[in-house]
Amino acid sequence: MPHYYTGNELISSKVTIDPNLREGYKVDYPSGTLVNAGKAWVERTKPAITNALRSIPVRAGMSPYELELAIHDWLIENVSYQDSIDPDTGEDVLLQVRSMSEAVLNHRANCVGFSTTFRYIMNMLGIECLALCGYDQAGVAHQWNAIRLGGEWYNVDATKDRAYLVSDYSNYAHYFFNCTDKRLTDYGFVFGLKYCPNPNITCTATRYSYDNMSG
Repeated sequence: MPHYYTGNELISSKVTIDPNLREGYKVDYPSGTLVNAGKAWVERTKPAITNALRSIPVRAGMSPYELELAIHDWLIENVSYQDSIDPDTGEDVLLQVRSMSEAVLNHRANCVGFSTTFRYIMNMLGIECLALCGYDQAGVAHQWNAIRLGGEWYNVDATKDRAYLVSDYSNYAHYFFNCTDKRLTDYGFVFGLKYCPNPNITCTATRYSYDNMSG
């Protein structure tokens, strides 16, 4: 069982970074150099990551759903979407914005960074969470998550919820929180990429959907 602090601290200070963690899907790491650079970045910033994670408002006794909602809301409220090119410097920051360290420490990420951070924290909390990939409604390659609650799978897309939060439609900031496959396909998502096969799961449950839990 994970150990939880009371108050605004997330799990034990003995946070470890999986040495085999690959922070995105395989096509974007065609060489060992990039993979090693990603690992080194996380290892170098591990103490600061551990400290930053303590700001997430979770407490002992929260249910898996409550923990998930707290992490999701912390992410969309504190991390901004960042494309691969920094608009201020013109620098290529693709590797950085795909990582948990960049999301937690510098508060910026692309879809892989959002998905990786959410998945890793959920796994740290003992909640099964996977990365899924495909194409979004604009036909752009995209990554999001699937989480398992009560033995059933749900889609979670913090990237899209962040976009709603900072738009004129902020009341839709949980539209992609614990949603079904049908909601995503109706929105225009296409599941799977040729170079990134998804696990064989389906998300059809509604028990822990945001609509149901907040209704």
